[in-house]
Amino acid sequence: MMMINMWKKTGLSVVAASLSFALCAPVYANDTSVDVHCFASPDDSTALELRLYLESEVWVGGLVLYRGAEDFIPLVFEREEKIEDVPGGPGKYRATWLEVVNGEVSGKFELYTQRAEVYDAVYLSRTSGERVDLSVPTPPRETWLDLNGVCDWWAEEGAP
Repeated sequence: MMMINMWKKTGLSVVAASLSFALCAPVYANDTSVDVHCFASPDDSTALELRLYLESEVWVGGLVLYRGAEDFIPLVFEREEKIEDVPGGPGKYRATWLEVVNGEVSGKFELYTQRAEVYDAVYLSRTSGERVDLSVPTPPRETWLDLNGVCDWWAEEGAP
């Protein structure tokens, strides 16, 4: 409830209500789905779990959890744009998600996709201007998901 009140004060009450509904509503196979992605910077200094919620073919919100953090940070879908036509294949798209901390946009994620595959990701900090490459290495970070669909940051080293 506190989170919704905070969002109302910043004029994002509609988005917060949608996100709240998506996160509290029962998950039905045909209505709501969640895409979970695990990303890390090439030097592994930044690692995160990205959860994106899709309801009836419409993005309704998302969450990000940084490695070592206890709480998820809300994400608001901003837009998706086609960036390249691929002859004989599916087009390439860039989806932009805004990270909201204390009612303010603190940064944004740009996800580069072709069909259902995320082939590149970047985080842009609004406060510092820093750009963090979150390229998907081989094997993809999706292989780091544990049996509960949670990013397992110890997959390469073995569980501590």
